[in-house]
Amino acid sequence: LGGTGSHWHKNLCAMSYCRRVPAFPLSEGAALLEETATRLAAEDPLSAEALDGLFSTMASIRRHIHSNPEPGFEEVKTNAFIRQTLQSLAGLDPASMRDCAKTGLVVDIKGKGPPSAAASGLRTIALRADMDALRMTEMNRSLPYRSTNEGVAHLCGHDGHMASLLGAATLIAKRASKLPAGCAVRLLFQPAEEGPGGAKPMIEEGALDGVDECYGYHNWPAFE
Repeated sequence: LGGTGSHWHKNLCAMSYCRRVPAFPLSEGAALLEETATRLAAEDPLSAEALDGLFSTMASIRRHIHSNPEPGFEEVKTNAFIRQTLQSLAGLDPASMRDCAKTGLVVDIKGKGPPSAAASGLRTIALRADMDALRMTEMNRSLPYRSTNEGVAHLCGHDGHMASLLGAATLIAKRASKLPAGCAVRLLFQPAEEGPGGAKPMIEEGALDGVDECYGYHNWPAFE
């Protein structure tokens, strides 16, 4: 998606953490978000400064989501925030987004590059993140971005999963011209992973229709 492997490796290895402190509340990071969106659209390959801006923005997004948790099938504000971020940061058209399984979201990033015969057997890859928080009380009273929804908290990492997928979506969308026409990356934001279960209704509503492969992950904070 732009640049050589060695260039990416060199810049990423030099940045084990964000050099700019992630903003909170998110409104304080508006200037960085705008700067990052501009850099991502203009630079190829990406500079260390652009990557640092993206990482810092993703951290700010994670903190915003963390402070505004919603339980399964109640992720209304989370859905709206994801939509807004996909438009402002990734530059995606609202027409590419559709609600699924009540509060979930399906987003298609379509390739704008030259058709490729090599891609004929793999047309659509899906990337998935979960959205819901747990019905638990966050006891860390000193955390600046602790939950503001008493009795609900992101204590299983779904805030990080969403922030990661928004970051990936931004990189992919800004380089859609490198994705062959006829191919797509589908973003799946799944509600109610903790219960009562959002995967099945999403599948029943066609979230995986036409998808050749689907990937997701669970964060591991202690991993180095």
